[in-house]
Amino acid sequence: MFSWAFISTVLSQREARLGKDATPLASSESSILLCVPLFHATGSHVAFLMSILVGRKVVMMKKWDAGDAIKLISEEKVSDITGVPTQTWELLNHPDRDKYDLSSLKVLGGGGGPRPAEHVKLLDENFKGRPGIGYGLTETNALGTLASGDEYIQNPSSAGRVVPPLTEIKIIDSKWNELPEGEIGEVAIKSQSNMLGYWKNEDATKECMNAQGWFKSGDMGKFEGPFLFIVDRIKDMVIRGGENIACPEVENAIYDHPDVLEASVFGIPDERLGEILCSAIFLRDGSDLDKDSLTEFLSNKLAAFKIPVVVKFLDSNLPLVASGKFDKPALRKMFIEN
Repeated sequence: MFSWAFISTVLSQREARLGKDATPLASSESSILLCVPLFHATGSHVAFLMSILVGRKVVMMKKWDAGDAIKLISEEKVSDITGVPTQTWELLNHPDRDKYDLSSLKVLGGGGGPRPAEHVKLLDENFKGRPGIGYGLTETNALGTLASGDEYIQNPSSAGRVVPPLTEIKIIDSKWNELPEGEIGEVAIKSQSNMLGYWKNEDATKECMNAQGWFKSGDMGKFEGPFLFIVDRIKDMVIRGGENIACPEVENAIYDHPDVLEASVFGIPDERLGEILCSAIFLRDGSDLDKDSLTEFLSNKLAAFKIPVVVKFLDSNLPLVASGKFDKPALRKMFIEN
């Protein structure tokens, strides 16, 4: 249910984003392609419930397929799409994209994970619509930060600014102490839209929430000025011989190579180092990129310990979970078994 406090937050969010360069706001004149399952906050809150709030037309997909999405955008004159970054990337790279009129598309929203900086640049260059991204969790009813317009283009690795006025974010250590700007710690969120707790699970609630209403997100991040940067999920951080490696940093570097279409980075157990870094990659047609060439390319971008030790070039697209994110558990299992 939307509380009045939440509606107030949304309206304030709209006003805060007004500006000549900002991503166009949801309205009764716009339409959205609902391409994320309704059991995810992006689908239920950002797409569906927001549309009810502003009277926006909703075009629903039963299952994500980039080719079908392109046809629907053209036929239904869709103005907004908000999904995981993988989905807008697939739209950009679909071979039939130029066969359809996608000029109605004004918003290329994203959430559920960061976009590689190179993807932001290419989306802005190749679509009339502008890319944007938001950061939030199911436990915060999808509210946290927003990035759009020129600010997002100029800070493509950022999750954006905190959504005012009822949402606060700080970076904390393991004892809830706030850390100074620039220091990496866990992202904590306090908002009128935060959950009250996990259903019939008081222990789990106490583990992630304190008496003041702050919620531990499980994400590592930092502030640089007003912008929040998400480093990685705590549980996904790879610790190699005592060195912390943030997978998104490595994925961004891999995506800088023009032959790479999809990439996922993760760790697997190692007897000597604790964990070693792995990457699953799907290349563009005709590419002859191999591990040695990729390692040489990455050596100019990353410290040696951050370069994946095990690299597999897959013959097909990387597996996805229902939300459209890469299925890292399945990839990790495949690498361990092989």
